Amino acid sequence: MITELKEHFNLKELPFELTPDLKYFCRFESYQSVLDAVNASIDKGDAIIKITGEVGTGKTMLCRKLLAEFDNYGYETLYVHNPSLSTDTLLRVIADELNIEHVDHRSEYEVHHLLNKRLLALYEQNKRVVLLIDESQSLTDQSLEAIRLLTNLESDEAKLLQIVLFGQPELDQRLSQVHLRQLQQRISFSYRLPPLHSCDASDYVSKRLVSAGHQTGQLFSEKANRLIYKVSNGIPRVMNVMAYKSLLASYARGVAVVDEASVKQAINDSRELLTTTTLVRHQSWRKKYKLALTTAAMALGVIVAAFALFELIK
Repeated sequence: MITELKEHFNLKELPFELTPDLKYFCRFESYQSVLDAVNASIDKGDAIIKITGEVGTGKTMLCRKLLAEFDNYGYETLYVHNPSLSTDTLLRVIADELNIEHVDHRSEYEVHHLLNKRLLALYEQNKRVVLLIDESQSLTDQSLEAIRLLTNLESDEAKLLQIVLFGQPELDQRLSQVHLRQLQQRISFSYRLPPLHSCDASDYVSKRLVSAGHQTGQLFSEKANRLIYKVSNGIPRVMNVMAYKSLLASYARGVAVVDEASVKQAINDSRELLTTTTLVRHQSWRKKYKLALTTAAMALGVIVAAFALFELIK
């Protein structure tokens, strides 16, 4: 069926897979802003950089893109994609990324010493070392503290290791805790990755189609693109799911374009996914609303207190 689907729409491959294939990376303004800012922070020598975003907003794709760019710059790059590990295991994973051998039966202190020794050797070779950790919200408090201690490794002139943390918004909540304030203070740059803007939605779909071999990228109608954006709230992963299901619906109907009717079929087949997506957005707006109310109440309290004081001294 997959072969027939691709032939039906003149595609060389499926354009809406969920794997972070860099061929499908789109340089929208929000993504380019992150790349530019992170590159500037790394170049400046900042210790820790933090990128957060809701599930499906493209953090892993950005992480992979940075890895590729850092490799092009000649940096020594380390990548941890599953950080829900004990502290000693995390340090061993980092040691393995640095090609440090025989660390399995060493103590945490010994592994830390070997890491320092290896990082110093790379520094003497004028190699900048950058560690990227995906899904950082899964790090334990002990592992987060270990990350902070790794940033203590430095020469007289520079940090031996720079770290980029990618995580869901829960990471911000974790780092706001008092006992993690030292780590929070080490973060030189933070960015919250937003969903795609409405003006980028059709370009996103079109560019993925072209990357998959479609000649023009104009396979979805304007109404179809608008509806996909609306129900996905601009979250790329959800857009991919909806676009793929819409392709299937159009193929089943025997039509050559993806129209609004096909998207509506995809919506009917995705109620649970779309309910979750809408709930996440609703919770985000509810937090902002509560914060605005709290701020307004505090401001009103200050005004009332000032007025009472004025009446007292009048």
